[in-house]
Amino acid sequence: MEIGRLKTESGGDLHISGVDVPSQLMRHGLVDEFRIVVAPIVAGAGPRLMEGLALPEGQRLNLFESKTFRSGCAYLRYKKR
Repeated sequence: MEIGRLKTESGGDLHISGVDVPSQLMRHGLVDEFRIVVAPIVAGAGPRLMEGLALPEGQRLNLFESKTFRSGCAYLRYKKR
């Protein structure tokens, strides 16, 4: 997978957004952390974050950092154990 090759090169982090691509990368063990911003908006439809995701066995994420803003938004940073 091309992303795996890019991860081995020096030059910093890879940042990817969206719903489908991060889920696919997680299946292949290529995600080291997630940085998620939650906005307090109720939406009845649309894609769900990581819906149907089957993590590789033993792969778990821990909440590493969180921050709330006056707007009500929350920043969540999860890292691999």
